[in-house]
Amino acid sequence: MSDCQHEDFQANVGVHRLTRGDDGPVYAWIADVEVKCSQCGLPFEFPGLANGISSTEARVSINGQKMSVPLKPADKQHFEFFPGFDVRQTA
Repeated sequence: MSDCQHEDFQANVGVHRLTRGDDGPVYAWIADVEVKCSQCGLPFEFPGLANGISSTEARVSINGQKMSVPLKPADKQHFEFFPGFDVRQTA
């Protein structure tokens, strides 16, 4: 257990354009967010989110340390839904 007070942070945000094929048109965007303590390097987790990817809701990676959030340009009235997935624990 670390004695670090976690007072300073480093955040990484990657924005990804989803296309149809290698050179196809962009139909959706996803932002991946990761946060860690810049003093001790401990990653932070995003509790309370389902695991997976969604075109309508924030989701989190299996280890809880990367949040994926759908987004769209402000000038777009609508955005296209894309197939996502949920990861669920089974017995």
